[in-house]
Amino acid sequence: MAQDFTLMDASCKVSTTWTAQQEISGLEATPNTAQSSYDTKVEYTLGTGSQNISNPLVTVEEIAGGASGTIDLFALTAPPSNLNLNLSYAKIKMIVVELIANDDDSTGSLGVRVGAAASNRFDGWLNPGGWNDVDTGGMPYIAGSPSGRAVSASARNLQILNRDPVNMATVRVSIFGIKVGA
Repeated sequence: MAQDFTLMDASCKVSTTWTAQQEISGLEATPNTAQSSYDTKVEYTLGTGSQNISNPLVTVEEIAGGASGTIDLFALTAPPSNLNLNLSYAKIKMIVVELIANDDDSTGSLGVRVGAAASNRFDGWLNPGGWNDVDTGGMPYIAGSPSGRAVSASARNLQILNRDPVNMATVRVSIFGIKVGA
């Protein structure tokens, strides 16, 4: 699994809105005013309080067809020597996993599955052993809460499985949390 890390020094804002409305048709159809709506907004800034994060990180992962990759949230290390990254998170407040286009313009994966790894699993907001699918052209996996979820030596690994048996998946993972010692 190839990795490319970028440390960020800005705030994180995520906003989600959806509206569902029943469709009706026919000669006597009248507009339906009964709607279900959901709005949410999460905003974090640099710091250590409940609405704060330290050392937000974006990594781009390339996962071969049918393979999986594991992100160790307790001991992140980055290959680019200019970053000298050795980062351990104590708490994760938000994770965003997006399926993006492959750099070489090759056919991309049909989708990936985000979940807890088999060992030292970080369940985060998943049910134990649960998975969330991210499909090509679909919504990213976004999970988080202001209080966050603890990361430790025994709860540290997040797994991303490429559901496509042939094509490579390029995944951008954004991690927002509080580092150990912050």
